Parts: sequence; C-alpha cells; structure tokens
Amino acid sequence: MSFFKLLFGIILLGFGGLFFAAATGALPSGVWPWVMRFWPILLLGFALVIVSKAMKNIAIAVFALALVAGTFVAGGYWLSKQAAKQGPPAQTTLIDLGTPPASSIQIRGRTIGGSYTVSVDPGQRAKVAVSGRDVLGRETTALAWRVEKRTGLLTWPARPGTGDLSSFGSMFEVRLPEGVPIRWDTSNYFAFSTADLTRASVQQYESRAISSSVKLTVGNARPREITVRGFLSNVEIHLPEGCAARVEYSSVLTWASIPDDFLEHVSAGVKGKAAFWTAEGKGPPVRVRIEGPFMRLRVTRESPKEAALVR
Repeated sequence: MSFFKLLFGIILLGFGGLFFAAATGALPSGVWPWVMRFWPILLLGFALVIVSKAMKNIAIAVFALALVAGTFVAGGYWLSKQAAKQGPPAQTTLIDLGTPPASSIQIRGRTIGGSYTVSVDPGQRAKVAVSGRDVLGRETTALAWRVEKRTGLLTWPARPGTGDLSSFGSMFEVRLPEGVPIRWDTSNYFAFSTADLTRASVQQYESRAISSSVKLTVGNARPREITVRGFLSNVEIHLPEGCAARVEYSSVLTWASIPDDFLEHVSAGVKGKAAFWTAEGKGPPVRVRIEGPFMRLRVTRESPKEAALVR
C-alpha cells in the first residue's frame, strides 16, 4: 500500500470538496486564508508518512492520513461557523468623487482565490469606501483608482497585467455612493463575488466566473442586460419585485431555479429543452444570460424588504 498516494488523494479530495462547497454557496468565502493558516498540518502529514516508511510502522502512517483528513473536516466546520463572524477591516480608504470630479464609476476586477463584497452606502453621494485583507488576514488595499473623462475607474489588482498576484486570496469590501451610475466588468477564478446594487443605477453588468460564486442584487434602476460567462459556478440573481425579465442560458448542462411566475418557452430544435423564460412586469425587461456549462442559476424577484435581508 502506498501511503503517499493515499495522502495525496485525500489532499485533492479535501481541497476539491472545500472549493466546490464554497462555490455552490454551502460554505462562506475564506477558503484561501484558512489554507494559508493551517498548511503546516499538511507538511506534518507528509513528514509522518516518511517517518512511518523509514520505521516500517503502519500506525504512524494511518495517524498521518487521519490527521490530514480531520484537518479538512475541521476546516470546513470552521469556515461555516467562524468566517461569517469576521468583521470588516478597521482600515478604510476613502475616495473623493469630487477631486477630480467623477460622475460615474466603472468597476474592473480580477479576483483569484479570494472574495469581494460591493454594496451601496445609503445617503452617501460623494465618496467610495474601500477596505480589505490579504491572504494572510492582514489589512490591505490593493485596488487602484483614476478618473478619465469624468468616469472613475476602480480596478483590482492595482497593477495591470496577468502576472500580478498581489490580490491573490484577498478579501475586499467596497461601499459605493448612492445613485451614481455603475458599469461592471469582473473576472472571478475560484472566488466569491457579492454585489448589492439595489440603490445604484446599474448601466452594465458583465462577469466571468470559473469555479466561483456570483451573487447580484439590483433595484429599480437595473441594467438592460446581466451576463455571466463561465464554468462550474454558482450564480444568484435577485431582481426587484414585479420587474419584467427574460432569462436564458446556452448550455444544457445548467441547473436553473426560476420563479413560478415566469413563462417557459421550449425550443423546437432540442426536444424538452427550455429556450428561455419570460416574466411580465414594470419597465423594460432585464435580460439575464448565462453562458457556459455546469452552471447553477437561481433567479428570485424580491420586495425591498426582502432585498434588505439579502444584504
């Protein structure tokens, strides 16, 4: 029996289980900070397997396997109980929209193995508040801000280029001013995105998600189109109560939960496959598009009171 292969298999199963549970919403964000905090236990497991082989002691190897497996189980429990109790970082950077003047905000982000939460600060109309923690839990702000033609560009990581991993595993919190027009373009890789934009005027929303969790809540000033492209991700779209909408996805390997008041339109080309769903309501319809296989989609329509509970 090869204990090295068993240990390696347990580690792959453990990481896969944690990331899959987090991507589907079963666990909160914060996987990478936990890994960085407890990775020496994995090193200890390998060391014990080497010792057991040298001493020809199977009991030590079995203990090493149990230690590593127990670490993943305990880690999942810790994430479910403790991560939600972690408050926002104390250090906050304020960005003044008046110097230089910015009348709209465009968000561009690439998150790898981390998470970010974007919300609107009621009553605030002049400042953007940014705070965050890096992969080791230390307070940091790895975002950049500049103004071009009265549009404020909020981007992360701070330095452009695919080789910059300064925000790897980081957890950001961004609070936007109320009523400012927002344009959104982000990429998520093994990451967690939560955006409550019920008090914002969302002009465009486009996101890419690879093994990630994307949660979006919009209000009456909603975008005409919400697009999420990706693979093996969980997508939740919360629309305002009574708004007109059209929901569609490109892959048959998509699991969808659609409100009962939506009308299903079946495709003539593929027997039994729903082409799209529509719902009548107020204002121009919101088009929700999900592109990519193995996506889990959940769409809800909520009253303002219910939206406040989501926040």
